[in-house]
Order: sequence, then structure tokens, then C-alpha cells
Amino acid sequence: MIPPRARDPLLRIAAVLRGLLAPALVLFCGLGGALPLRAGTIAELEAALDLARTAAILSAEGVTQGADLEQSLFPDQGGARWAEVVAEIHEADRIHAELSIALAGALAQAPPEEIDAMVGFFASDLGARIVDLELSARAALVDPAVQDLADLALEEARAAQVPELEQIGRFIVANDLIERNVMGAMNANVAFMRGLSDGGGVPGAAEEGEAAMLADIWAQEDALRAESEAWVWSFLNLAYDPLGTDEIARYVAFSESAAGVRLNSALFAAFDALFEMLSYELGHAAASMLAGERL
Repeated sequence: MIPPRARDPLLRIAAVLRGLLAPALVLFCGLGGALPLRAGTIAELEAALDLARTAAILSAEGVTQGADLEQSLFPDQGGARWAEVVAEIHEADRIHAELSIALAGALAQAPPEEIDAMVGFFASDLGARIVDLELSARAALVDPAVQDLADLALEEARAAQVPELEQIGRFIVANDLIERNVMGAMNANVAFMRGLSDGGGVPGAAEEGEAAMLADIWAQEDALRAESEAWVWSFLNLAYDPLGTDEIARYVAFSESAAGVRLNSALFAAFDALFEMLSYELGHAAASMLAGERL
């Protein structure tokens, strides 16, 4: 699955930056990792997880986020060049390649039987259906109207005390989705701020130092946790709505297995590294706009 991600964490930084930049306003390495010897089996896992489709969704999300960031930091000033740079940073084939390398590296030391278990689950009828449901839900939630409907559907499900919610709760706990998402979002925010600072987009950043920047990020922790929890529940309730309680329970059982735990950790490591890379590059590009440079 795509590790669920809180909505637009960088926009929270944009709100902070508006205050920091008020007086002034009146690239990063690819992901690394040794390829495992079982390259064929890893390729099967990548195909079962549909990383190519995942990359296309993340690319579309990144383009949308770039447009939102423009409106937050330099409204209607980016033009075609900003759109082009954002698209280059979030190019789908590039994202796919980075994810492939990172996931292979993260699973390089995995026992063969665990890799086989991962492929076996996600290549099964249920596993393939879950991947499709998760990706379809993730793509749909790019639309704010769909997000609002998903939030309402979750409220109604809770009011009706539907039994699937208990299994979804177990799934969230088994994969430590809330805390992992909070830490991932905060690390991406730090990367964005570093890119912005390195590009000269934060006046006085050198004098204040990284400690001040980190303090600003940590101040967002509680808000990010609340946002992450709300988003994760809405996303999973939307994605798993067509599944029965027993089917979700089977997914939970896989998540709690040794193979499931290892895969979850590997996926978060791969996606977190990707998001940090993209966030840094986006921050650095935004700095050029804020400094009045033409990209």
C-alpha cells in the first residue's frame, strides 16, 4: 500500500513562512541502496504493489501541491516556468525509479520466505483487490469534494458502529500508521525548509540557525497528528468500504506477520526518503521565486 499521508503538510509550512517572510515581501541526491540478489522476486513484488501506478498518483499529487504552494507563497507569480519545474520534480517515471531502488534496498536483507509471503499475498485475488482499492481511493482524494464526502462517510460509519471500523483500527495499530505518518510529514517539512533556506528563501535563516527551524516544525506536531489521524481513517474507510470484515481481518493478519511488518517498514523507509527528496527540491525551487529570481 501507499503509506497514507496527511493532506498537504507543506501548506502548513507556507502559513508559517508568510509570517517569517513579511518584512522581505512588503538538489538533492537520488535514493540509494544495494539491490538484493532476488531481483526477480523483488520485481514481482513491485508489480503486485503496482508501483508504476503509485508513482503516477504521487506525480499528480505533487503537481497539485506545487500549484497550492504557489498560491500560498507567491500568488500567481510562478507562471509556466514554476509549473514546469514542479512537473519535472514530480515526474512519474523518476518517482517510480526512485521508489524501485529504495524498496529493493530496504528489502535487501529480507529472508526469502518473507519476500515470498509478500508476493503471495499481494498477487492473490484479495491482495490485488486491496492494492486497486487503495490506489483508487488515493487518486480520488486529490479532489477536495471527494475528501469531504469521505470525511462524512466516516462520521456516518462511526455513528452506525459498522463492524469494519474495528478491523480498520487494528490495521492502523498494526502498521503504526499515525506515528509513522506524523514523523514522515515532519521530516518532509524539515527537508522543505532546508531546501528553502539553502536557496535563500528564508531571510535571516543563517543567523537563526537550524535549531529555530526545527523548533517551528516541532511546534506543528500536535496539529499534524490530529490531521494525520483524521486523514488515515477517512482514507482507509473509503478504500476498504467494498471489503467485508473477514477480508480486512485477513489483511490485518498479514500486516501482523513477520513479512507484513518488514514490508510496512520498507515501504515507509522508501516513501519517506522519496518525500524528503522531493520536498527539499520543491523548497529550493520555491526559494528562487521568493528571492525574485526567474527559474
